[in-house]
Amino acid sequence: DRAGDVDYFQFFARANGIEDVGVQVVAAEIGSKLDPVLVIADLDGRVLAEGTGSLGFRPPANGSYAIGVRDKDYR
Repeated sequence: DRAGDVDYFQFFARANGIEDVGVQVVAAEIGSKLDPVLVIADLDGRVLAEGTGSLGFRPPANGSYAIGVRDKDYR
């Protein structure tokens, strides 16, 4: 990938604690120089959660969401 890229992965989740979502990036463990930033957004692009390395999320409504992964310094 090119510097500054953000990779998104779409998924469907249910609300009310039925499906909590956990995401973890294991870049350093495999020798990558990526300093990860994770975001979870709705399909309108509103960021609902953000974290580094790992992230937990409880969907506010049934629907589709996207997980974004990028380098902290956009390298």
